[in-house]
Amino acid sequence: MIFSLIVAFVVTPWAAVRLLRPAHGHEHDQEDALTRLYRRGMEPLIGNARVRLVFLAGVVFLLLAAVALVPLEARHGEDAAVRQQERVPGDDRHA
Repeated sequence: MIFSLIVAFVVTPWAAVRLLRPAHGHEHDQEDALTRLYRRGMEPLIGNARVRLVFLAGVVFLLLAAVALVPLEARHGEDAAVRQQERVPGDDRHA
């Protein structure tokens, strides 16, 4: 969530200022290296529908892969908690 907050308050306004200011002649020559890198990455996503669809498919795949990992971790954690309870000395509840 912290990284999302950083993007929301730092990267998004920076990108908006760079992308939404009016074009005046050869303004691309005056941009810094980071802005040129950002434009190089974002212009295909904005201007090409096929690139957008491939990017979206990749994001959906990563989301589904992350969701698929959650039940495995949750079950592993529950098993460990049960084993820990069984090892408590003097506890006759699980005997």
